[in-house]
Amino acid sequence: MIRQETCLTVAVFGALILSAIATYADDSASPEPVRLVEQTLTREQAQSVQKAWAEHIGLEVAFENSIGMELRVIPPGTYRMSSPRAEEGQKGPVDVTLSQAFLIGQFEVTQGEWERVMGPIDIELDAGAGDRFPVYRVNHTEASEFCRKLAKLEREAGELPGGYEYRLPTSAEWEFACRAGTLTRTHFGENMSSLLANYDGTRPLPGSEKGPNLDGAAEVGSYPANAWGCTKCMGI
Repeated sequence: MIRQETCLTVAVFGALILSAIATYADDSASPEPVRLVEQTLTREQAQSVQKAWAEHIGLEVAFENSIGMELRVIPPGTYRMSSPRAEEGQKGPVDVTLSQAFLIGQFEVTQGEWERVMGPIDIELDAGAGDRFPVYRVNHTEASEFCRKLAKLEREAGELPGGYEYRLPTSAEWEFACRAGTLTRTHFGENMSSLLANYDGTRPLPGSEKGPNLDGAAEVGSYPANAWGCTKCMGI
């Protein structure tokens, strides 16, 4: 499923989103990176460049690793990190370039996936429990250990060649994957209902309509994905 000549780094983010960075030997025939500074991409354009980069690094746009985590290829590119509407006195946006394509999980790491790597969860899961719920109340050290153990399992399964590793992604990688070619406040646009993401809909973003408040986690895949196939539903 992952070709030997592709060099990957796979990663997990604090809220436990799986990510991976790919390098490649021949840059001469590389597709164009995303230039997300002044003009947003349409959904079709975002998916087209994603497909081109997946083919370039020899991977499918979407595939599963050895424990069933679903990954998505994210193209490299330049984007304006953080809000383009910084309040007075706050640090303004910064242009960031990601020079390599990378992979990120379609969903947060689930409780079921966590237990397959780390063993039984020994804390009370009072905000939602079950194999398809995202794991939560995990600190940085525990997330890093998850990465290390997952890499070991992948190598033992023959799915992670030598030189590959799992790690925590940078904030820039995570935000770029979340934006999926957009420049708006969210990848949905300037407004966002709690029918589109799990947050307190009784206190919506300015200009957005009120909605429900689950007051807990939702199963992964409960909300629409962005153009690159990624979702984030925890929001608690």
